[in-house]
Amino acid sequence: MDNDTFSDISTFRGYHWKGTDCDELNSNIYPGRKEGKNKVIDHDCNGIYGKSNSTGKAFESVLCENTNRLGVAVVGDSAGAHFSIPEKYFNATDIQKGTYHDILRRIADELDLPFESGYTAHVPTADYVSHSVYKYLRNWNLCNNNDYQNVGVNGGDSGNSWGNIKALKRDPVNDHPLLIFFELIGNDVCSKSFDGMTTVAEFEKNVLRLLNWLDSTVPKGSHVWIYGLADGELLYDNLHNWTHPLNVTYAQVYDFLNCLEISPCWGWLNTNATIRRFTTERAMNLSKVYNKILKEHTFENFDMVYYEFPALDILQRRFDEGGIPQDMIERCDGFHPNGLFHSYLADWTWSKLQTEHPDWIGMQNPHNDEIIARFGLKPYL
Repeated sequence: MDNDTFSDISTFRGYHWKGTDCDELNSNIYPGRKEGKNKVIDHDCNGIYGKSNSTGKAFESVLCENTNRLGVAVVGDSAGAHFSIPEKYFNATDIQKGTYHDILRRIADELDLPFESGYTAHVPTADYVSHSVYKYLRNWNLCNNNDYQNVGVNGGDSGNSWGNIKALKRDPVNDHPLLIFFELIGNDVCSKSFDGMTTVAEFEKNVLRLLNWLDSTVPKGSHVWIYGLADGELLYDNLHNWTHPLNVTYAQVYDFLNCLEISPCWGWLNTNATIRRFTTERAMNLSKVYNKILKEHTFENFDMVYYEFPALDILQRRFDEGGIPQDMIERCDGFHPNGLFHSYLADWTWSKLQTEHPDWIGMQNPHNDEIIARFGLKPYL
């Protein structure tokens, strides 16, 4: 209602995607906002407000100042948004009254689960302990409560993200810095033919355009964490002989989707090994562009780091714990990482943040216990 892009409803890019707006009539009150002139109101919707009767100081100032405030955002594709279609929709033995009770909500969220993403998960799940970078960062400093943004879009690639990225909301002067995950892990090579794949030159041009826009938008002191393209051959290697919920092999499903030209990734989900190998080689060459950019470019308002997408590390952890790779992939499409993978990705990323970038997250907020006692902002499990 106040046109600040944050909402107090869940779907249609509401608080499932971004922190909840606690005042829909004031465009200067929203998640991530710095203190305004009236310090006692909840200007950033983190649940901390009021002032001490004994000192007269605002609790936001006492409990949150100089605690390295940092919001979390992801700019990317359906993997970052956590695309997911329930297996029960396709398994005839599961179809019964109530099977599709949530389908309208899922459509309103574009068949994504941003509230269970490895970057921005903020609700508990019934099937597993759902971790996210946002949850870790919020536990580290409860003043970061409610400060998350997921602007991932199904089909997002380096080209069309020029429109998608503008859904990110951050004022360079009036807002706290952001930790931005820049993840485009496949769509630049997931076309319907070789000719449709993004070239190295196009990719570099597109990525620089996006990073320059971020530099004009985010507050100084922000950070950009870049993940390279995934090795999508892992999907076919691990799934092709397994049975899909439709009771056929994944290889048969991939062929069928390619025949209809509706495959989520023609190059990787393909029974032709030569096509799969070419797709991976193109993906690897695109990922090399990131290191080139890191060597040749600096930005005023953020620093950057690049990591290869840690699929192998995550699958190895699952194997070491007695699981199998198939546990980590969406059953219906055989392409997207599932919720368990997202949770493991959050663990992997948080570990890297603590060990390799401790200056980004700063010291743990020493006032967390007081925030819990006074405002009830309990840490996530």
